[in-house]
Amino acid sequence: MRQRRRAQAGFTLIELMVSLVLFSFAIAGVLAVAVSMAQGFREQRKVIETETSARGALDYIADGLRMASPAVTTAVVKSQAGGNLVIDVSATTTIEDAMGPVGACPQGSVRVNNNSGLNGSDILEVVMASGPVVTTMTSTWNNTSTSIDVTDTSYLAVGDNILITDGVDGRIVRIQAITSATHVDLEPYSCTVTNPSVTPYPAGSMVLRVMRAKFYLAANVADAIPTALYMDPDSDGAMPPEPLADFIEDLQVAVGIDESGDKTIATDEWAYSGVVGTPSPFTNGKTLHAIRITLVARAATPLGGAAATFAAPTVEDHNPSGPADAFRRRMLSTSVEIRNLGDSP
Repeated sequence: MRQRRRAQAGFTLIELMVSLVLFSFAIAGVLAVAVSMAQGFREQRKVIETETSARGALDYIADGLRMASPAVTTAVVKSQAGGNLVIDVSATTTIEDAMGPVGACPQGSVRVNNNSGLNGSDILEVVMASGPVVTTMTSTWNNTSTSIDVTDTSYLAVGDNILITDGVDGRIVRIQAITSATHVDLEPYSCTVTNPSVTPYPAGSMVLRVMRAKFYLAANVADAIPTALYMDPDSDGAMPPEPLADFIEDLQVAVGIDESGDKTIATDEWAYSGVVGTPSPFTNGKTLHAIRITLVARAATPLGGAAATFAAPTVEDHNPSGPADAFRRRMLSTSVEIRNLGDSP
């Protein structure tokens, strides 16, 4: 008997081609989603990196403000040429910086230059402690002497800026040489003591290592970055400024002035904030309570394929102008109470 061959079924060439086309569509959809997710994650990482850099810089400034005016505990607001703010150590005396520009001594433990920086950003200067280096003088210093005697020089170094203070006044000078375990030579200076109430500092006055740090925005020329936050450790002195964070688009400083005397700051007591009714910080004798710092960080690159719908935000009293773009931004802000000042809560 003759055996019949079993029928065998399979795909035709047309069926195979159709199935391959459908499979390609499915793979293309999955790949499109994967590419979109990867691009989103990459852009988000850039934003997070920018924000992290800005947050570190913001914390550094906040720590510096908490240490502002070391060993000098009284402070009031005094006017500054150009209508900006200076926090002096008292109504009649001040921290003066002998290492400032020739012929002039920068004054005040905190200085705010409002909307005078790059693209309308603010400039902040703070006299702050630079590490836990403290000693005391063993002889009188008369503001013009080029040397001091102290109990211990082991933690001091050539080039250090030091603050000589009796707890009321302060004078910043720089170490030129350390000639013994108790003797320090100072760099010559030509600043004029502008406040005649500053008297010779007696033996027992404190000597602290400090810096007059200046925070401002500028272009990072070395890395071809349009905006960066810089710190100048000696405020326009011989030491070079250092970049703290790249891609910082705005630095704004608001000053809490306790007009009511209740040791709190209401919304309308923040000067330089743009709020209607805020106090003028240019009237002498007002009390400093706190400082608010705000940074605007911008992503390093624009969103791929995104429309130009983003814009720099209004911060405090600064309303930046300019067209919208495709750069994402993050705004970080912190308020700091000046711990070393007598009017701090």
